[in-house]
Amino acid sequence: MSKKSDNQHRWREWLERRQLEILDEAVVPLRLAWEWDKQHPRSYPMNTSYELWETVLLLRNKPSKRKTGELPAPGPRPKSLHDFLDENIVKKVFEQQHSASYEDTLCQAAQGFGAGFRAWNKIVNCLPAVYLLEFQGEDSLPKPRVNFLHRELLEIAESLELDQLIQEGLAEFLDDICPCGKKHNAEAVRKLGKRVSARKVKRDKKDQ
Repeated sequence: MSKKSDNQHRWREWLERRQLEILDEAVVPLRLAWEWDKQHPRSYPMNTSYELWETVLLLRNKPSKRKTGELPAPGPRPKSLHDFLDENIVKKVFEQQHSASYEDTLCQAAQGFGAGFRAWNKIVNCLPAVYLLEFQGEDSLPKPRVNFLHRELLEIAESLELDQLIQEGLAEFLDDICPCGKKHNAEAVRKLGKRVSARKVKRDKKDQ
């Protein structure tokens, strides 16, 4: 597809009409959610997270079954930790608190001794938040320590294969969709996108 240098919305040329409609409709709710979450800077950006997840589900053509604050239904008697703590959630919470990937930290923890034990402690320190999330709802999540908003949006861009664009195109995507209100630098987007892509490669290898 063509990528004209004077087109400030070149990412739109790469998507289907339905995908564009979903993203366009998400802009205002996402902005309102972000404005609300900014009023509570010490809390997890729950409203923004919800709007992003709704957008992801629509792009995947999956109906939302989520109800905010809904507690899990009682299940069978657990026989192991994995029966009531989802490792995918552990990974999500971990990567919102650390710049390193969960997979890399897990591998480091498996090596033992000094660096391994420190890596293991980083993972263990996330478990209380995951436990509280499971039984008290999403309000118990800690505030992300990484660039939550841009990482989540770049993951959406990557799922739509927009990562094939030059970095200026990805920056334009963030300029149009991101509610932060700032101009996005192509070089900063490149560095963040590289980390997001590296994590995706590790996830894909793990799923094979």
